[in-house]
Amino acid sequence: MLESRRESEPMISIAICDDESQQLERANILLKQYSFEHPQYEIKISSFSAPLELLTHVSENGGFDVLLLDVYMPGILGTDAARELRDLGDNCQIIFLTTSRDHAVDAFSLNAAHYLVKPYSEKEFFSAVQK
Repeated sequence: MLESRRESEPMISIAICDDESQQLERANILLKQYSFEHPQYEIKISSFSAPLELLTHVSENGGFDVLLLDVYMPGILGTDAARELRDLGDNCQIIFLTTSRDHAVDAFSLNAAHYLVKPYSEKEFFSAVQK
């Protein structure tokens, strides 16, 4: 995902979508730490607490380079939101963050870049983002 970026390339936009505020905040903190430890990447972070909010934003403003997406959220599963994004032609790199392994096959059928099971370690998170 990020390995091919050079300093002269544009900013990397990353969205996080998780209905649990603690998980949203944790991913935000880890991304900021990752950005600090990798100053060669200019990272812009956007946060969403509902998948429909994310889908609306993408349809109105365009997509993101990377999406950190929870699977279990009210209204629509993260995998279904990812399917809608793919149907719209969005080819962002998707990292699923979830409490269950039950949707891994579905996630990878959507060309997910990674699938992290909560609670994930900082090392696992950084590895997924670096990939």
